[in-house]
Amino acid sequence: MNNKLSNKQHAQQQLIHALLQDVYQDKQLAQQQTEQRINKVMEEINRPQSNSKLVQFPVKKNYWLSLAASVCLLVITLSIWVLPTNPALAEVNNLIERLANLGDRLYKINLAPIDTQPINKTNWLDDSRLYVRGKDHYVFVQTTDKGRLIRGRDISSSWKLDHKQQIKYYADLSDIKIPIAGDAIGMAFMDFASLLTNLTEKYQLSYQAQSEAIGANGLALSRITANKNAKQKGVKQVVIYYQADNYQIERIVFNKVHLKGDPALFNLSLQLENTKLLADDFFTAQYHLNMNTYE
Repeated sequence: MNNKLSNKQHAQQQLIHALLQDVYQDKQLAQQQTEQRINKVMEEINRPQSNSKLVQFPVKKNYWLSLAASVCLLVITLSIWVLPTNPALAEVNNLIERLANLGDRLYKINLAPIDTQPINKTNWLDDSRLYVRGKDHYVFVQTTDKGRLIRGRDISSSWKLDHKQQIKYYADLSDIKIPIAGDAIGMAFMDFASLLTNLTEKYQLSYQAQSEAIGANGLALSRITANKNAKQKGVKQVVIYYQADNYQIERIVFNKVHLKGDPALFNLSLQLENTKLLADDFFTAQYHLNMNTYE
């Protein structure tokens, strides 16, 4: 019984081997024929032509159309199988997709002048606080000479709460911007999803799986570097550090930033402070009326 089964299995293996061999030979033959056609076209193209006569190919027009189609198909196939995907772009897309799954986070904003010019305090960005939940909730707290200024967004609207405790609502969720000059105004760092999308559309991206920076979990952070041509307006470089396992963004650095009304250049950074759970209604304007202290 075992011998019969063994013989049967052996026969099946031989049949499979023969079929695979036949398929392989067919593919080899097709590839050789395509290469021969391409070589023939190149020979005809490179053949010297007389000034007094036109070279007449002893073939039909349909043949050359068919050959051209074969060459195009070969190029497309090679492009699909040979050209690698951009790992940096894939990582940024993963960062965008994972935002919705992240909980509450607090980031501290630091504004460091690159040159010796003092900070123009009308910007009031240094030492401000950014509270974020998921993909589309934030509260941005600044302390100005007139008092506290709070910008926020919940699921339905954007809003601003000034030092007089007056609330202004915006129907356009992206209407509130930070005072960054030039076209970088569209890179409001409160909206991580829009910021990341902007980087994929207007910047050259590079990816480093393990950077020199160490995260809160004690592991090396992954790094995305986004560069813009020096001749283009806006922030020339944005660097993002994040945890590789859950795509938690720990640090964002905007290098060489111009702020409105200030001639100096700055490095603006966001650093993750903690991930403490916030109140359910924390991202509504009403929650912050008469609020005295923030972390």
